[in-house]
Amino acid sequence: MEKETNTLNARIKAQQSICDRNRKLLKKLTDDLFVLETEPECKALIGKCFRYRNSCGKKEEGWWLYTKVLSYNPKDKQLTLLRFEWKSCGTIEIQPKNERFISNPLTDYILEEPITIAEFNAELAKIKKLINKL
Repeated sequence: MEKETNTLNARIKAQQSICDRNRKLLKKLTDDLFVLETEPECKALIGKCFRYRNSCGKKEEGWWLYTKVLSYNPKDKQLTLLRFEWKSCGTIEIQPKNERFISNPLTDYILEEPITIAEFNAELAKIKKLINKL
């Protein structure tokens, strides 16, 4: 009985080792696939600007959240973004270096509506003007 138990335990350990190896291989293949499919799209976003209609979940119209893609880090699969918004309650939020994991740049909601750099800069200038008045 003890010999059978030891044999089964050895077989289980061998199977666990195979599963661990397969998990690592699958992660590497998944990461490689991400790079092949997504990295060119992420790199192409650098310098582009977007806006997204934001709200607090209320029935109000909301406000625009503006985003400019500053860089892409393929190692961490993250975009570095400059983001700002002027909320309907009067609060201004500026995130000069927002790190955002991106699984698919084509479906990320904050990259929904492209705008020109001129539109982005004009909206940022409005906030700067308000801050300079303080």
